Amino acid sequence: MSFCQYKTAMIMKPVHISQIINKQLGKNSLYPVIKNWRNIVGPIIFKVAAPIKIKGDTLLVGVKNHQWLQELSFLKQTMLSKVSEYSRSIKDVQFILKTDIRKKTDIENEKKKIKMQDISASLTDKDISFITTSISCIKDDELKEIFENILKIKLSEKKQVK
Repeated sequence: MSFCQYKTAMIMKPVHISQIINKQLGKNSLYPVIKNWRNIVGPIIFKVAAPIKIKGDTLLVGVKNHQWLQELSFLKQTMLSKVSEYSRSIKDVQFILKTDIRKKTDIENEKKKIKMQDISASLTDKDISFITTSISCIKDDELKEIFENILKIKLSEKKQVK
């Protein structure tokens, strides 16, 4: 049974995926902040600062250098009000020096892309057809890509076990 058939078979009130994710990740989830970080801080600050983790009710933000650390301290209240739109449990923002903000993330993204290419190469036409059919009812492109990658990984893992 594909995801779409299963979804159709269920008689439930539709729920936005963010509600499911937030429920699964918990109230102190960093996910909504990470997902919306560029919108929260804008394109310039996005390049030099990134949310690291939530400690209690404080969001820890890694900052690329001392100059930006100083600059962001002046923008703390503005940033806190924008962050609270996405996570109401956050009551404070603390900035810490973390010089490898975007380098590490970019490298990790490239590694993930290469891994997904390797996984895709190991799948058969039947596997690809199954994945395509399974995700065809998902409207949101970002969500569709996430489910596609999950299915590719799981099918690939299943092949490796055999």
